[in-house]
Amino acid sequence: MKHSDITPLKENRLHGTAAFPCACYQADSAASPAGTPFLAKHHWHEELEIIYFEQGCFHLEINMEKYEIEEECFCLIKSGDLHYIYSEKDYREMAFVFSLSMLRAFAADPVQEKLVQPLAEGSLSLPGLIYRQNPCFVILKREFLQIADAAGLPSGASNLRSQYRVSSLPQYMRAKASLLNIFAAFSEQNLLAVSQMPADRRVDTVKKTLSYMQEHMTEKVTMQELAAQANMNEQYFCRFFKKIIGRPPITYLNEMRIRYACRLLKETDHSVTEIALESGFNNLGNFMRTFRLVCGCTPLQYRKGL
Repeated sequence: MKHSDITPLKENRLHGTAAFPCACYQADSAASPAGTPFLAKHHWHEELEIIYFEQGCFHLEINMEKYEIEEECFCLIKSGDLHYIYSEKDYREMAFVFSLSMLRAFAADPVQEKLVQPLAEGSLSLPGLIYRQNPCFVILKREFLQIADAAGLPSGASNLRSQYRVSSLPQYMRAKASLLNIFAAFSEQNLLAVSQMPADRRVDTVKKTLSYMQEHMTEKVTMQELAAQANMNEQYFCRFFKKIIGRPPITYLNEMRIRYACRLLKETDHSVTEIALESGFNNLGNFMRTFRLVCGCTPLQYRKGL
């Protein structure tokens, strides 16, 4: 197995293009098979992200904090933030992921000095959740929708988490102008401030453990090995991981393996036994039980789309 074949927990994929480093995404239950939840597993990326929770109830986690979203709002994700989103039904969510290079200037510039550089260094804090009561909400929504329009995001239902790219200079200029308007609104409302929060080492510990799981998931992985990544004893590590992620480490690892098995079932003609082995399961019976538990069907039923 090539590890590059697995969707990374730290995203290395290009959002947009090298020339226009930004992209919009949309998740809409109306465009998904009935009963399909929206799930963005724990992950992080270097880019910043603005998420628009337009409709539905969402469970959101950012680093160590958990939020229940029950009304229309926006959320800002900083570079390196470990985040997770789940919604069971009747959801509509959009996101704009962008590189700070969109705002960089090659000459001396106040935006570069007061905004871009501090954001790149992690020394500037951003507002977290912005609800309708916030004075910035109207401006943020207007400019966000203009960005979505520049990226060609459809106003109606579209495929789950499809990527929409800014593909021309005029579109990019409009998206950049809207982004600057958003940060200008934050600045006017004093929502940009020097960060006073020290880095939470627990976040880095979780990232390191998740990365190790992904890198070695097709191999035999023991609790002792996982605990060593966190520099903890096994018992404490298991409690630590479950408290943050919500599931025991081995359960989460097996879910990662099953997600990879699902890709193999769709993209290859390998037998179920071969896929079980390629996904890190040495016991076919255990693979079948875990697959049914995670997916609610057998591997062959999943392959046939039943």
